[in-house]
Amino acid sequence: MSSRGALVTALLALAALLIWLAFRGDDAPTPPPETTSGAAPPTTPGPTGSSHAVPDRPTADEPALRLSGRVEAEGKPVAGAVVSLLAEQGDDPSAVRTDAQGRFELTGLAPGHYAASATAAGYLPAVQRGLDLHADATLTLTLDVGGHPLRGTVSDVTGGSIEGALVRTTPLSGVASLRRLDGFGTLADEDGGYLLQVAPGRYRVEVSHPDYAAERRTVEVGPGAQSQDFALVPMGVIEGTVREEEGGAPVPGAWVTWQRERQMTIAPGQRISLMADGGTVRADDEGRFRLRGLAPGAISLRARGPLRASDRPAVVPLSMAEHVTGVEVLVVAAHDLRGRVVAQDDPTQGIAGAEVQAVRDDPMGASVRTDAEGRFVLTGVLEGPLTLTADADGWLPSIPGVSAVAGPDAPELTIALARAPAIRGRVEPPVLAEVAIELRPETMRMGMAAPGAMIIGGGAAKTQTDGAGRFELGPAVPGPATVVARVADGRAGETTVEVGPDGADEVVIRLEERSTVRGVVRTASGQPVAQANVSLRPRRAPGAPDLRLTVNGRDMGVDSGTTTEDGRFEIGGVAAGGFELRVVDRYGEPLPVLGGLELGPDGAGVLTVSAGHDRDGVELRVDAPDGAIRGVVRTADGEPVPDAWVRATLLPEALGPRPEPEEDGPSERREMRMIVASGGDDGDGGNGRPPVLTDDHGRFELTGLRDAAYELVAESEGGRQRVTEVARPGDDVTLELAELGTIEGNVTLDGQPLPRFTVRVDGPTSRSLQVRDAGGRFELGRLDPGAYRLSVTAPDGTGHAEVEVEAGRSVTRNVVLEHLLTVRGRIVDEAGAPIEGAMILIGAGKDGEVSIEHQGEVEPNLTDTEGRFELTCASGPRALLAMSPTSPSPLVVHFFVAEPGQDVDLGDLEERKPEGRMVQQRDVEVGE
Repeated sequence: MSSRGALVTALLALAALLIWLAFRGDDAPTPPPETTSGAAPPTTPGPTGSSHAVPDRPTADEPALRLSGRVEAEGKPVAGAVVSLLAEQGDDPSAVRTDAQGRFELTGLAPGHYAASATAAGYLPAVQRGLDLHADATLTLTLDVGGHPLRGTVSDVTGGSIEGALVRTTPLSGVASLRRLDGFGTLADEDGGYLLQVAPGRYRVEVSHPDYAAERRTVEVGPGAQSQDFALVPMGVIEGTVREEEGGAPVPGAWVTWQRERQMTIAPGQRISLMADGGTVRADDEGRFRLRGLAPGAISLRARGPLRASDRPAVVPLSMAEHVTGVEVLVVAAHDLRGRVVAQDDPTQGIAGAEVQAVRDDPMGASVRTDAEGRFVLTGVLEGPLTLTADADGWLPSIPGVSAVAGPDAPELTIALARAPAIRGRVEPPVLAEVAIELRPETMRMGMAAPGAMIIGGGAAKTQTDGAGRFELGPAVPGPATVVARVADGRAGETTVEVGPDGADEVVIRLEERSTVRGVVRTASGQPVAQANVSLRPRRAPGAPDLRLTVNGRDMGVDSGTTTEDGRFEIGGVAAGGFELRVVDRYGEPLPVLGGLELGPDGAGVLTVSAGHDRDGVELRVDAPDGAIRGVVRTADGEPVPDAWVRATLLPEALGPRPEPEEDGPSERREMRMIVASGGDDGDGGNGRPPVLTDDHGRFELTGLRDAAYELVAESEGGRQRVTEVARPGDDVTLELAELGTIEGNVTLDGQPLPRFTVRVDGPTSRSLQVRDAGGRFELGRLDPGAYRLSVTAPDGTGHAEVEVEAGRSVTRNVVLEHLLTVRGRIVDEAGAPIEGAMILIGAGKDGEVSIEHQGEVEPNLTDTEGRFELTCASGPRALLAMSPTSPSPLVVHFFVAEPGQDVDLGDLEERKPEGRMVQQRDVEVGE
């Protein structure tokens, strides 16, 4: 079955979309809810053993399935074996121990496709893929004697063992990205110890626990026993109660959804914040809930249930490893919407398992899946207009959605979906393979298609072949598509097909042997670099745009491998051709290549792979990550602070000098960088550099740093005291903690308080808050001392103010909004003909930089048949982007200045070819 995580015509419901571009060249004028990682629900022990991270269901309407069975060896039950279950489209495995009779039971499972495994001391793991769960099922897993011991301990970095941590091990031979479902795991015992029996080879070992940030590393297992110890960093916890705003009664069984405001440094001195999706948990019979494993940041909480919903978020600023209790999430009267999702060509056919979502200004909109007949009940929808969208396997998403009005007399709704074109065929020889529509710049298409929704076409749909090697891949966008098949052992094949309105049939992909690249990464002094990621990206033709797409942390356009403790790496399944080779450390920080290979113009290593020939002995010399920053954390009175958390984040390098144009390349737009970030919260704990604790004398040491600038953040007393400084390896710094401050005030428009708006501050801390208050009052707390720009946006106006926050004090700043301006114009091609359907975005723009934030609260603004557009914006330096529905590159980038009180007519804006360098990063959770 096709992955609904397809980027091809996949509807991505965006909580926030932020675009940041830097255009370098002469044409830039000087003016102008599903539970995810990060917060696991409480562990729910099964009746036949202890379990790990079995998630609560996000909606009461979905069936909760059960998988039970037995683990045996040589015909006898195996007691204490660990059975784990991983969904094909999920990242959070469940695990349980067998009882004395070898029996196990996993409950609360969503329908879908899974892989199961079993492990026990003295036995090789048993793995069974292709489990199709749509009803309760039973399974027997059989173990064989053998393997080599891989053992170790799991502890808290602050001290003490971690019982119940899941140690999951995945083979890395062949194409590592295809081995995820071949993994297996065990649970740490009461002393934090674990033991696995594995065959010799390379493995990725990941250790996780609901209360801690995960840690992973690549290991090489040979003959004899091997030990790997892990120390995990504790994360935050929030406990609270869902209550009625009127009367304060608890709301039993309410669903609590959370998001985290995620800080992102895009350049030195430039920091932005995004609302990243977190997860959903269900309150108990007394309305109580508990969120675990939270990364630091501002956590926004909303709740909903039948006829109840939050009309504004409860915002909880959370520091590192902080435990916050007594939080109240309030709900008011709301409505339930009922309806059915049906086939467009046969309205009598209901579509089961479709996801229905309410889209409006609430970034945590309600969602639900349809039942077997396609029916749904969307609970807890606030009164007023909204748009309903639907998405399902094998169907095109509803575009632009169905308009509805939530109210006491809302009629039953019908959402019709069209069948999605698919590519059907087989691989030769028949074998289990991953088949995907390959991301290619020349076939990728992108554009807004619904309120708060984006469609990206031309790449990344994927599926797996059946036992006969046959596949059905979709949805597929009509037009040319490159279809690639890959096997875990490294074989691969590809073909280009023309997808028609009904798809494509009898496509044959012939598999062939591909190459393996092996080598070692060392520092300039010859020391091995462990746990570094080495990536190969096909070299682009001169003048071609450089398109980069990252989905869920995975770069879709590269092959990669991770170094072991001796610095060695192996990348399988590599096609013939020329490649750029780059290295990042275990935390995702770049390690510039200094030698060992020819270097390209942008500093990447250059490597050529010949068809059918492995490339061995590649030796890379990189900038050594062996620096250290030392220091002490003190109070404002100079006293040392023990047990303070100190974090280091690599600061992005400033844009370098303008590159010379390529011989046959662009002459005007020399460089363009584009970052698009939205969607799921990675927790900043999976790959980010872990913090360290100060000792009894307030001293700390951060090691493994490259020669670059780092931002240091120290926190103490539950985040009520904090300091931020910039340092480089070799520095010995003093971090002086300061009490945090607060900004409060009132917002008015035309002399009247504004009851609904979004307030944002940018400065030492970046934060935003959606406000619903009849008096127009707002409050933003726990802000670092310093200068801030306060911005308020509303449907009818916008306003700004400059604020100085002092340590430990609250400052009042009222904001008077000015009405938005109207911007008009027309988009035309090079011949002057109008361009219909271009999406128009306006954001802040000055000196060649563009920043656009979209919260999904408005319908996309598209040009009409004459290429005309009209939309509103605030005064100040602005930039307009016209996005093509058939290309990821902007048609037009135009800078202008909007004067207060004066509408703007931009006239005809002519399409310009997207020349130069484009980097597009998209960090989203797709279809999972």
